[in-house]
Amino acid sequence: MAEPFQTVPPINWVQAYLRWRARNGTARLGTTITVNTLHKEFQQIRRCLRLARDFSWPNKVVQAVKKYIDNLAKTEGACTATREKTLAYALDADEIQFYLWNCSEYVYAHPRAMVQFSFLLHIISVWGLRTGEITESTSHQGSNEGIKYGDVSLSLARCDKGALQYQITIALRNRKFCRGNEGKVKKITLREHMDPTQRYRCPIRKFLALALADDVFVNQRLPEDFDNRWIRPTASSRVFEIKEEKRNLPLCRKIDGLRVSETRMQTASSLNRILKDICEQCGYTEPVTTYTFRRGVANKVEANASQKGTKEVLGHKGDRTWHAYAAPTIGTDAQAIAYDKPQDTEYFQFAQSIAYTRDLGAPKPANATLGILCIPSEDVIRAVAQANPTYRSGDIMKKARREQYKINRQQFRKAVRSEASPVSGVPGGDDFEAEIVHKELGKTIPVCIRPVPSPEFTQMLKYNPLQARVIETLWHRKEASLAECVQPLMELANPEPFRVFYPRPVLPLNDDGTCPYCKKDILSRYPHHLRVALHLLDCYCNTQNVRFCFDCTEFIDQKPGTRHCCPPGVGFDPNNQVYGVITWRGLIIRKGRCPYKLCCNSRYRHAQDLQRHIEDHHLTGLQDEPLTCPHPACGESCNSREELRTHLHTTHKIQLVRKRDLLAKIGVRGKGTIANEAAVSNEDV
Repeated sequence: MAEPFQTVPPINWVQAYLRWRARNGTARLGTTITVNTLHKEFQQIRRCLRLARDFSWPNKVVQAVKKYIDNLAKTEGACTATREKTLAYALDADEIQFYLWNCSEYVYAHPRAMVQFSFLLHIISVWGLRTGEITESTSHQGSNEGIKYGDVSLSLARCDKGALQYQITIALRNRKFCRGNEGKVKKITLREHMDPTQRYRCPIRKFLALALADDVFVNQRLPEDFDNRWIRPTASSRVFEIKEEKRNLPLCRKIDGLRVSETRMQTASSLNRILKDICEQCGYTEPVTTYTFRRGVANKVEANASQKGTKEVLGHKGDRTWHAYAAPTIGTDAQAIAYDKPQDTEYFQFAQSIAYTRDLGAPKPANATLGILCIPSEDVIRAVAQANPTYRSGDIMKKARREQYKINRQQFRKAVRSEASPVSGVPGGDDFEAEIVHKELGKTIPVCIRPVPSPEFTQMLKYNPLQARVIETLWHRKEASLAECVQPLMELANPEPFRVFYPRPVLPLNDDGTCPYCKKDILSRYPHHLRVALHLLDCYCNTQNVRFCFDCTEFIDQKPGTRHCCPPGVGFDPNNQVYGVITWRGLIIRKGRCPYKLCCNSRYRHAQDLQRHIEDHHLTGLQDEPLTCPHPACGESCNSREELRTHLHTTHKIQLVRKRDLLAKIGVRGKGTIANEAAVSNEDV
């Protein structure tokens, strides 16, 4: 097959192609392809010619084609609609950071991903940088270019009232229009946040955690080394030297399985994917990308800086380019001006941002909660299987869950818009206060509704002391030194594989993969980490004659007559409707319980045992008639055993609906093939 663009196509061919695209192109926003899409395709053609043939059309020709594209809206009916341009400000980044560390149940392949994302989010929300300037750009795949340790300079400088403050300076070698030109490299600075009530806003703590985990400094190896703040009396600042062999190491790196890559830079697409997922978990109903924050920075800077300053911050060639980032909602309080009152700028910024349409009751992605996954409808599974006949059963279910989530999200938005009155128990109703009145200024200042961590997340923190310390030092503790904040972040950012075991005094595996108690080679015997961790826990309990309480993570003596009651607020809450087995990173962190009153003391470490118990003792023999959920705080009415089984699975997270049963019901065989109706009927019988 011949290589594309061996010759330069005549300009009338390009115009004919664009006209054909306007007539036949697939539309997403309207019934026809958009003018913006045609402009982007023309831009891609120009770029391909420049790379393949080192050819560029004269500016006069380019402008004529652009005008021709604009006229396609009249001549060929091309759509002039554009995607919704959402805005986000630094306060929105604070809310995302809060949810990420204090509420999110999503389990990342390695916790370093959380530290890297937090640091990059600080940069994006403050400076509005493009993702390709700080990570590997999609347009330069394989370049492995982004922020490296050699681009960062950490220093200690004097600030107000003689205090010593850390700051980092980052050289933007890969900025648009300046990539590969060292003479045009610009630098940005980020300072230490000194307010003790807002330590979570400090980017220095996140940078130190990543740098110390990678051992990049010449003289500093521990967080305590940075608590010793000193500068020579004759100097204004002190620079911390980075090892020469570490200067080319990417600061934010790709996650390969359970390991952090030693050399590969994190990609811009992965950063946007993490941001999209965490924002959907947060309840933001509008699409969020890094450009959402770039638009927010553009509007903030334009209102407070000169044209030159705006151009430098955004990295634009012209003074008016920033207008493409202008908020679609006019930020002037014309109503206040008309009545000779001061403008309420805080409220208008809130109305422009993604926080305005946030709803904590919005559906969450499939992997956003601890416990079992959602159940897609039969129609969705069948449609996915038919559209992807080569997919395996596991891939079919994954894609079906994603499609079901999209459907649920669309239905939620329609339902919320058509609600006539607040729904009880849904965030944003009468139980939540959405705004307060500032008495001194007389302004109505919006207040973001912050979610409350789920009982499963709170239980997870008992087995994840590092994240619990991050939450404590950055959000809750009144006094915390720099080292106390950095230490848990540094341990989470350690590039070695992150594996968790039950709390000490339970010992981890020996280096050779044997159990430290029975000396058996359990690493090769048990392929799953869950079995390995349980083996170590059971061996310790047998040798010490104790038992382990999964609710409060305490060891109890096995002597006769010894009773154990979890401290108040620590044990299992009977009002909690989640009764299934909860696992986290291969650890059972809470046993499953039977929701029926007669079995209130029955607890199960394995989901299969709980499933077998409920099926054999409670569901077998029930007639397909109106049934009531056995949980006293629920009382859901179900019309059949199958509906009750689905309710217990989705609401109470008891694994009763198996993937293979769902696939067999619609006749999926092997790699997604749909069996004929006769075969399905025979199997059901």
